[in-house]
Amino acid sequence: MSTLLERRNAAYQTARSILEGAGDDGMTPEQEQAFDAAMADGDRLNETLERSTKLDALKLPEPNPLAGGGTVTELSPERRAFEDFVRHGITGPGLQRDTELSIEKRAQGVATGSAGGFLVPDEFRAGIIKATKAFGGLQRLVQNITTSTGTDLTYPTIDDTGNVGALIGENVAVTELDVVVGNKVLKAFKWTSRMVRVSNELLVDNTYNLDTELGTLLGERIGRAQAPYLVAGTGVNEPEGLLTNKAASEVTAAGAVTTLGTAAQAQDSLINLETDLEESYLANASYLMHRVTLAAVRKIRDADGRAIWQPSMTAAQPATINGYPVTTDPAMPVMAANAKAVAFGDFRQAYVWRTVAGIAVRRLNERFAEFDQVAFLGFARADGQVQNPAAYQILANAAV
Repeated sequence: MSTLLERRNAAYQTARSILEGAGDDGMTPEQEQAFDAAMADGDRLNETLERSTKLDALKLPEPNPLAGGGTVTELSPERRAFEDFVRHGITGPGLQRDTELSIEKRAQGVATGSAGGFLVPDEFRAGIIKATKAFGGLQRLVQNITTSTGTDLTYPTIDDTGNVGALIGENVAVTELDVVVGNKVLKAFKWTSRMVRVSNELLVDNTYNLDTELGTLLGERIGRAQAPYLVAGTGVNEPEGLLTNKAASEVTAAGAVTTLGTAAQAQDSLINLETDLEESYLANASYLMHRVTLAAVRKIRDADGRAIWQPSMTAAQPATINGYPVTTDPAMPVMAANAKAVAFGDFRQAYVWRTVAGIAVRRLNERFAEFDQVAFLGFARADGQVQNPAAYQILANAAV
């Protein structure tokens, strides 16, 4: 892990040295090519480092090939119950059989490799290679709450920031100044992973902890489906997105509409964005943007020639812009005319995401019995709302 971290830091340091060594007219084509190569190397190593950190946090037991894919560490009762549920449909406390829902055309089986057959090996190999896709950077930053039921969750909001007390003299009556109290309502909109059909042969014969993989994959499907709503949901029969109703206090970036302008213009726009945020939220403020926007910000230098983007030298810590952490989210708009390309603020104060009782996994035993198959699908209910508009600001690209 330490070697990987050192290699990542060295790649980012090389990129920073190239950027800060450029002339007043910016990087030459050769310097820009070397900069992009160093950044790509650093990003690749950083992604590997993040995956390794997540795996270390899970504390997964080591596979034991001699036990036919079992593990040296004894499975927890919960894990054993879920494995029995997936492989054999055996239900225990908290697990419930389901019968019939919507249909998906393809089935996972042992005959066709792309449909799952490759999971039944001639010889055991520990591990499974899984394609991944990033999603949901914003959800890690906001306030996340879980409720046991999906009934409407109403909570009060108060904005008293415009009210100030007063200095009064002796024997002077005190005047009234009301507090403005509002209400927010979090509902429970429903998402599904859609259905996965699996042959009983595959469930029984696989040695790759398919129970865990299925649960993870269904959860990731739902996560990818939910993530865009946190950023751009309309708020009508769906969650309200962070960007949807935030317009009055936007800062408009100068320069070309598909960029943040020249380096000086972009630097000024970001500083204005930080200045526009109420000072009480700065202590926990961070940046949020698409990775394409971040790529442009990485090339910005301040008046002294220093890069305003600074890579993290510590594992699992985010990089910074002007000293503030930065997170990327694929749902954030890419730079274009009038695009709300950058958000900045205390997102935990700004936004709340409500989840109802986690993700429910259903096992359909009878629907595809004639194929000797069972089906799995997941459901989740959630909602999100902007709870404090004053806690963040938005930077929009210039108009045409």
